[in-house]
Amino acid sequence: DITMSSAACDIFVCKTINGDTCDEYFDDGAVGLYTPETGWVEEIPGNTPADNYVTFEARNVEMGNLWNAAALEALRETLLGGTALIRLEGTMEIAVGDFSITLDFAERDVPVNLN
Repeated sequence: DITMSSAACDIFVCKTINGDTCDEYFDDGAVGLYTPETGWVEEIPGNTPADNYVTFEARNVEMGNLWNAAALEALRETLLGGTALIRLEGTMEIAVGDFSITLDFAERDVPVNLN
């Protein structure tokens, strides 16, 4: 099994969406942090097939300045029923069996909605 016990990832908002990918992200910095929560654990069972996605529980996001262009655009897009795209960059604490490590993590084109 793989166990994740913390994540500290900056959130960047997409400026130019092209289909389901982002061509350009806002360059005015991170709008928030995923996740300030502590004391949680998520598990991915061993031998999980690559096409069998694992969904984690929703976690809180610590938002920074909501009045910057990136945050306002994401909020506008989701309130109008659309989907905003974000990029996550940071670290995650994971363990495989008894082996624990802090990993650098980056993921682009993560869909976000308020539904």
